[in-house]
Order: sequence, then C-alpha cells, then structure tokens
Amino acid sequence: MKITKLTVSGQRQQLSQATDQTYPALKLKDSILVSATLRGQTKPPILEIDDNDLIELIFDDDTTWLCPPDTLEDIYPGNYTTNRSGEASFELPTELDNPDVSRSIVGKAALKVLNLFTRSKAGIAIKSIAGDLEEKQLGKLKGLVRINKFFELEKAEASAAANPFLLFIHGTNSSTTGSFGELLRTDLWTYIVQAYDKNVLAFQHETLTKSPLQNALELVKQLPANIDLHIITHSRGGLVGEVLCRFSGSTGTDAGFSKKEMDFFQQEGRADEVEFIRKLKTEYAKKNFRVKKFIRVACPASGTTILSKRLDHFFNISLNLVGIATGALANPVYAAMKNLLTAIIDQKNEYAVLPGLEAMKPDSPFITVLNNQSSTVSIGDAVVAISGNCKMKVNLRALVIITSKLFFQEENDLVVNTKSMYNGSRRKDKLQLFFDEGTDVDHFHYFKNKKNKWCDFACIKINKLYH
Repeated sequence: MKITKLTVSGQRQQLSQATDQTYPALKLKDSILVSATLRGQTKPPILEIDDNDLIELIFDDDTTWLCPPDTLEDIYPGNYTTNRSGEASFELPTELDNPDVSRSIVGKAALKVLNLFTRSKAGIAIKSIAGDLEEKQLGKLKGLVRINKFFELEKAEASAAANPFLLFIHGTNSSTTGSFGELLRTDLWTYIVQAYDKNVLAFQHETLTKSPLQNALELVKQLPANIDLHIITHSRGGLVGEVLCRFSGSTGTDAGFSKKEMDFFQQEGRADEVEFIRKLKTEYAKKNFRVKKFIRVACPASGTTILSKRLDHFFNISLNLVGIATGALANPVYAAMKNLLTAIIDQKNEYAVLPGLEAMKPDSPFITVLNNQSSTVSIGDAVVAISGNCKMKVNLRALVIITSKLFFQEENDLVVNTKSMYNGSRRKDKLQLFFDEGTDVDHFHYFKNKKNKWCDFACIKINKLYH
C-alpha cells in the first residue's frame, strides 16, 4: 500500500545535524530525533511522503535500515491507517519488538533517528555499480591464487607439487581475505600450513555479476590437471563447491549434470547456464580433478529466504554486518555497498542483472536442479556442513529482530536459513554436520568464534575423514 504520510514521536532536527548523509544519489529531506516522550508538543511531526522518497531507520544499537516507505509493513506490521479519501498513513512505533520466545529473541530495540531522503538524480545501472563493488572487494589478484603462511595472496603458478591441494572458495559480497582472513592464528590455520605447505589455493571471483556455474567454469579452467582437491567454502562459495563435486569422478554424457537437468534449464530460458555446463563438461574431461574432502560453511544449499522477495533486504543486512567488521564509513567497500543498495531500491530490485544473487533464490532454476534428489548425478564422497544460528546480539539487536521477521521465525545466521545449510545435491553418503549457535555466531564471522569449536571439528575432519 502506498504511504502518503508518516508520523513518529520525536523532534525535527536541523538537516546539518542528521546522523548520516552519505548515501549516493540521495538528498536528505527531513530528519526526526525519535523520542517516546514529546516535550512542548501536542502532536508528533508528520512527514509528507512523495514517490521518490526513501526512509532510513537508525536504532539505538546503530543498526540501520534503508527502505521504500511502502515496505515498512514488513518490519512494523499493522500500523497502516486509511482516511476517507483512501490515503494511507503510517504511524511508526518508537520501539521495535519481537516476542519470539522459541528463538530467545525477546526484547525491544529503540528507534533513535528517522531520516527521510529523496532521490536526487537518475541512478547508474546496477550491474555497473555491482562490478565496481566487486573490484573493490577483490583487489588486484583475481582468479586462482595461492595463500602463503601469513595469509597473503600470491599469484598461483603451475605447480608439479604432490597432491593434495586445499582450495578456499569465498562467499557472497566478499573475497578470500574477507571470508577466511580470521583463520589466521587459529589452530586450524596452523594445521593447514603444516599439512599443505605451498598447496593452499583460493579462488577470487565475482559473486554478484556472475552465476555459480560461470564461476565454476572459470575456476576449472585455471586448476592444474589431475589433482586431488580438499575444499573449504563459505556461504555462496559452497554452491560453486557443489558444482565441482558433481563433476568429480563422473564420466559420460551425464557428467556433472544430466541431460534432463540441462533440458530443464533450457525450458526455463537459461541458455547461458546450459552453455556453461557444456563447457564445464569439456574442461572437466581435460582436468580430471577429484574432490576428496568438502567442508561447507553456512552454504545456502537450497537458497535463502532473505532473497525471496527483495534484494534490498539482503544488502541492508550485509551493510550492517560489514560495517561492524570494517569500521563502516572509512571503508571503500562499505561505501560501494551503500551505493549498490541505493541503486537496487531505485531500480525496483531487479534480480536478472545480478545472476550471482538470483541463483540463491529458493525457487531459482539453479537451486531447483542442485537439489534434485532424483538426479542420476550424485556426490560420491561425504560432505561436511558447518551451520549456525544467531542468538540475540547486544550490538545488532534490532537487526536480529528484523531478520527474524523476514525469515518467518526460522533459525538463521542473519543471512541464510539454518535448514538450507543441510541441503544440496544428491549424495551417496550421509551429510556430516556441525551446528553452533550463540550471540557470537553470524554469517560473516564463523571464523572469528573465540571458542573455535568448529575449527577444532574441521581439523579432525580434514585429518581423518575418508581415511
């Protein structure tokens, strides 16, 4: 429903004093310092909402949320009112609550500031902005790289070193350092350096503008031939890992994906995906790699609910988590992500221009095929799935409440449904699981967990699994 007026208890503040005016292509129009108690006023301020306006909510724990006014109902259900002329207004509560006892999310987050922005200029194409973000995230080294013992990335050179190779595949909106850098100085990293020496590889790849199938094709082209791979992935990197596993040890015309599955892609209008698979079959015949061990961390194996409706939900969550990790405003990646969030809202959440994210929708053709349990293709070796559930955080309390609403109260790590982490391709062996939950668990910080519980588990699995 279109909102034309918005009310919230508080005081208007000078625009020059507003908390954050750094969104590209937006101009601050109004700002309310929210307070449950009005002083010297009989009525709360009323904001007039135009078609080009956007709302920014800033909570007392510094969680921020940028959205079109008509999506406030997702966060604050039941606050619409309609006058006799049919005009809709929205009365914004000063507190956000979610009494979900089952997930230990009982409590409230106070709204601190409401900013009203208007779009001041025409947006740049989403794909161009996403490409700029990927450039800033990946830096100069792209494709297959080597990681030295100091967790520094180096150019990967053709190597005749003995097997096996350990391969890291990073997650969405990230890089090798962004996804795995917190492993440095852990017991797991010490073990990896000792066990693999110079055979530690990583794949630096575009996760927004390219699909998992295109990523897999580009990776396979760069891999040495006839190697044994041990793979550790984070987030969406697990989808690329699943593709590699489907090819590992396969032969014949159904290698990786069956004819029936390729026909399904074709029927869904995914000619590009069909071509990627055909090229993957050709490249695999040349490389003949074998995936011997596969540890997936927080993989959206059957998609993520957060991408079911709106892309901006995903980027709002990412902005908050990346901001905590990088120091926010001083970081160019954070600024580029803000730019992309603005463009996505401006251009109506168009999924097709970001195939890397579209692939993670629960109903996408890629996820449908990947989870086809009647497939003639199956993963031969066991897969280890590391999963997590985020409990109430002190510093991101509002974000946990918002995501709980958007995930329909399911367990999640703020980005991926926990249940989704257990799914994926048909397997010959039972999935091996490790589950962790707590206030120190979220999608971007599995490797920072001070207890290193899953790292200890991974050490054991890397050392003993399949032996």
